[in-house]
Amino acid sequence: MYIHDVEFANFKDDLVEGCTGSRIITSNENAHDNSMGVEISAITATNIGAENWYNFYDPSRGEIGIDNCGGWYCSGLRNIIVKDKDGTVTGSPKTLLPNNAGVVKEADNCNIHTGMNGYSCEGLDWGLLTFASQDVDKLTRLISPINLTRDDGFRNDLNSYMDHVWDGFYTGLKRLSQFHSIVQTGKDYLVSYRGTIPNRMRFQLQFAEDGSYVIPRQRYTTPQTVRIINVNTGLAIKPTVYKKDVLLKGTEGCGTNIYYGSNQTIEFVVNSEDDCDVYVELTNAVKGTVRYDMDIEEFFAQDGETAFIDNIANILNIDPARIRITSVLEGSVIINFDIYASKQP
Repeated sequence: MYIHDVEFANFKDDLVEGCTGSRIITSNENAHDNSMGVEISAITATNIGAENWYNFYDPSRGEIGIDNCGGWYCSGLRNIIVKDKDGTVTGSPKTLLPNNAGVVKEADNCNIHTGMNGYSCEGLDWGLLTFASQDVDKLTRLISPINLTRDDGFRNDLNSYMDHVWDGFYTGLKRLSQFHSIVQTGKDYLVSYRGTIPNRMRFQLQFAEDGSYVIPRQRYTTPQTVRIINVNTGLAIKPTVYKKDVLLKGTEGCGTNIYYGSNQTIEFVVNSEDDCDVYVELTNAVKGTVRYDMDIEEFFAQDGETAFIDNIANILNIDPARIRITSVLEGSVIINFDIYASKQP
């Protein structure tokens, strides 16, 4: 939602005796699942109190229960973003966040405003990472709580959507496995699930500035391999081959990924481009390992990756697109690779 070139006047406690608590912007206390982001700019403010700019509601205890959010609060009210794009409200471009202490660190240059139940953070380098199960049981199988964490202590705990269905007298026990997390852009995040990760998840970065990205990482417990699919084209995105000292770069494009076959972990880029929309999906594959008696630098200098895939494809008489190298390691050269099934279930 965009609020532009609007004048707000007389939001101030006791301007009329006994009238307090008015706010220019306030969250919807009943939006338990998700709220749209808000951008404000070119605002004229007249006679506004210091604590009357915004208010973020906390989740209520009434949400807790089998007929609502389960055993703990829904997380939508703690994952809302308001951006003062040009600083006409707060004095400089800032991001306003709910009182979700786990997502704000000292280095983020954020200040708590208890009277408005939220933080104001210098800059606009924040967004919403949205991800959801695409499996047929996405309304009935719980995979929450989900934790987004960083090495610097960032932690955001996410719950599934509220149960909004009633079947006569009884609750429908249907809760959508869709999640929205405040994230600071340009960072890596570990996504940890309390249930088995669905076969297909969909990821987008929303309400982030142009050129922004995050790198989610998640670990699977099943023996199948994992790949990234471009939602718009339906095509798999070729992974970056893991080798020593190679790190995934957020500037390399939407869906760029590294799959670590040794521990069933995938990390991938999600950026703010309008068409950046990816599936992370399990797929059937045969895994293999080959050792070459040669120096690893020599392997790459000779375009060894392409030659290896071509050789395997020729030997097996299969499409080279079905072959994926997941890592190239020293000793002498150890190649780990996957061969996708010709048809996926």
